[in-house]
Amino acid sequence: MSEEYLPYGKDKVGKAIWECLKRMFKEAEPSGDIEKIAKSGEGKMPNFFMGYLLSSDREAEIIEEVCKEFKIKSWDKRSLSNTLWMGSAPTSTKERWKEEREDYDKRLKDFLKERKVGGKRK
Repeated sequence: MSEEYLPYGKDKVGKAIWECLKRMFKEAEPSGDIEKIAKSGEGKMPNFFMGYLLSSDREAEIIEEVCKEFKIKSWDKRSLSNTLWMGSAPTSTKERWKEEREDYDKRLKDFLKERKVGGKRK
């Protein structure tokens, strides 16, 4: 995917949210590439983010790092944090993650198969 793919907008906060997600999924267990997740359709699977684990402490550190790099103001930082934690950031609950990972690959395969109709996605 190109740099043009910015689902949270092309403004500074939107770019920072996307950068946070890239770093979070890269460090998650299992490691993921959020751009590939979005492109493949996996990101449209309900609760796909529950299949990736990253501690809430590390998520907070990544948010701090990115906000500093992007020079995000404190009021925008709160909005950015809420967007990530209420949206698609990896889960930080190990028990729930274990449940999700049990048959994640099969559910993903089935989900992607269901979405294809005549070679096109629904």
